[in-house]
Amino acid sequence: MDKGIIFIIGLFCILQCTNVESSKKDSSFEFPDQLSDWNLYEGELSALIPSEDLFRYELNSALFSDYAEKARFIRLPEGEKMTSEQSGRILFPDGSIIVKNFYYPTDAREPDGDRALMETRLLVKNDQEWEVGTYIWNEAQKDATLEILGGEKDAVWIDTHGRTRLISYQVPDNNDCKSCHMKAGEVKPIGPKLANMDLEINYGGAYVNQIEYLSNKGLLDLTKVNAAHEKMVDWQNPEVSLNARAMAYLDINCTHCHSEDGSASNTGLFLHYNQTDPFRQGIMKTPVSAAQGSGGYDYNIVPGHPERSILLYRMNSVAAGVAMPEEGRTLVHEEGVALIEEWINRMNY
Repeated sequence: MDKGIIFIIGLFCILQCTNVESSKKDSSFEFPDQLSDWNLYEGELSALIPSEDLFRYELNSALFSDYAEKARFIRLPEGEKMTSEQSGRILFPDGSIIVKNFYYPTDAREPDGDRALMETRLLVKNDQEWEVGTYIWNEAQKDATLEILGGEKDAVWIDTHGRTRLISYQVPDNNDCKSCHMKAGEVKPIGPKLANMDLEINYGGAYVNQIEYLSNKGLLDLTKVNAAHEKMVDWQNPEVSLNARAMAYLDINCTHCHSEDGSASNTGLFLHYNQTDPFRQGIMKTPVSAAQGSGGYDYNIVPGHPERSILLYRMNSVAAGVAMPEEGRTLVHEEGVALIEEWINRMNY
């Protein structure tokens, strides 16, 4: 064979191999087997006392997860800050860790009493991509073990109405986590955004604005935010408008899929907080598919008629193929259903 041809073929192979290698993600990162290996907390692990480089954060409106409570924390690499897009979505530096602990208080009427930890989920930004890892707490509440395939735990608690509740709490597997966190083909955080973190929070015995506190502490850089973000309300606050409460609830529970870059973008149902287009909210909008999820109804929302609205029908179900959201719950959220039912009842179109 001609030496020139051999040289070209060899060069082509080298370039191809180089391209393959450069496109490979760094695979050296691995989740340790035990939650304690992360050194996130001080003292007894189940007390969730954050280490010096871990800080707590809270949200105005939170995702419903079968009535589980959550304790949320963030760890940033030393000397690094969070930033924000114009949209208000918070951007995290490489090496960041977002921690979410799921638990049930023994009695929900006494939130500072005893509790049982179910799981701890981590989002770890590695090589500019988010990795997910879920740890299930042992019965002794001494540590939690990495479970890629998820699992289940019995949960017993007294709810705010004084009722004893018992469920088989479902811990999602890694694919379930990714399905909810997927945006435009990438895993991304859901809760942390300026609109949902703009609230008064107790830091060290004094109530301060969380956004201002994080900025003053050098943890959040707001210089790239060119416009004021619209604060999301607490959907449970009866002193704010019904429409704002309903849209806040739909945003945190639905918009991770029902958005322009979410997995349900094909539905044309976009439920983010500042959505003002009635059709995109689902008002008198036919579903893209007339499967069993429609319940035989014609429109996502029929003003004044929650009993004929697909949105409420799906929220009020736990059946596979019907229930919405599809992941993260085995119970009907009674308070959420009541809110959306009232919202639809009072619509005037």
